[in-house]
Amino acid sequence: MNQFMIHLEKLWRSFFQIAGGILLSCSLFTLPLGERYQENQTLRAVLWGILLLVFLSVFLPALFSRVERRNVTEYARAGARSNKLFLVYGMDLFSDMRNALDVRTYRQDIFGDKVLREDNKSAAKYRDSFMTRGIISLCRTGGEASAYVMMGFIYLYVCLKAWFGAFGVGSVTRYVGAVNSVARGLSILVKTLAQARTNAPFLKDILDFLDIPNEMYQGTLTVEKRRDRNYEVEFRDVSFRYPNASEYALRHVNMKFRVGERLAVVGENGSGKTTFIKLLCRLYDPTEGQILLNGIDIRKYDYREYLSVFSVVFQDFQLLSLPLGQNVSASVSYDAFRVRECLKKAAGSVVGV
Repeated sequence: MNQFMIHLEKLWRSFFQIAGGILLSCSLFTLPLGERYQENQTLRAVLWGILLLVFLSVFLPALFSRVERRNVTEYARAGARSNKLFLVYGMDLFSDMRNALDVRTYRQDIFGDKVLREDNKSAAKYRDSFMTRGIISLCRTGGEASAYVMMGFIYLYVCLKAWFGAFGVGSVTRYVGAVNSVARGLSILVKTLAQARTNAPFLKDILDFLDIPNEMYQGTLTVEKRRDRNYEVEFRDVSFRYPNASEYALRHVNMKFRVGERLAVVGENGSGKTTFIKLLCRLYDPTEGQILLNGIDIRKYDYREYLSVFSVVFQDFQLLSLPLGQNVSASVSYDAFRVRECLKKAAGSVVGV
């Protein structure tokens, strides 16, 4: 996804680069040759031929880039496991000094070093041949070389027009820069479009996930706002079975309780305690039965409003790579005072939020 944003920025930059170059170089193509050369058809053909070569050389980097990116895509799929291991151990775990205590305590340094060494041995032969002597290296070399070839044709065209009297020698630098700006802008434009096309397979999984339809019933009722927090929850003959499971996690649960009361649900591992909470929060809907809030089926309430009634702390947690205040509040904007009060109650001390 980040590559998509990079490509978008490059496309806009190339557009303005092309537009600016055209404005500065349009007179180059309209200025006539000197009088003694105006009727020389051979010279005109040569100049048009050079322009054609400039145009073709603009697209060569894009062609090389497309072949390169297609092979990089194949390599990325083949090396997915190596990339994940290097990301976890080589970058996330080993490059941050804040992890040093945990790494040494649990000897992740020994384990991670062993994993990376074994993986590198298995992947090195394929990776090295593919990257240094294979098609990717040739494409990168060809792309860079074609850019210099394009620049050479631009110099040749501008210098020939100056030589044959279209303008003075002092204007050569101006026109070379302007035409080069157009040519490079076109090259970046075409190359970026090729890269965006080869980046599409990496976006597919993300977009397919985002396109998964939400099949849960979406209610519209507003949850009653009560200052006294006087809400009554009822599980009425609730049963639940996870998808593709043969056994029920909960079976014929009947109970009532009020929000604000202290209630302990005790049971062995796997007895359905977490499932009970997930059903209450509508992370799942019951397979059978109903859950009522103040006598109304919770599926009829607006989902976001219904969730605002509860604050849930599950047994598993994950600190996100965000400021502590955002982790505690689960929101980008938050009340720093309330966050500090929560931290004081939970840990007896507080740090910067």
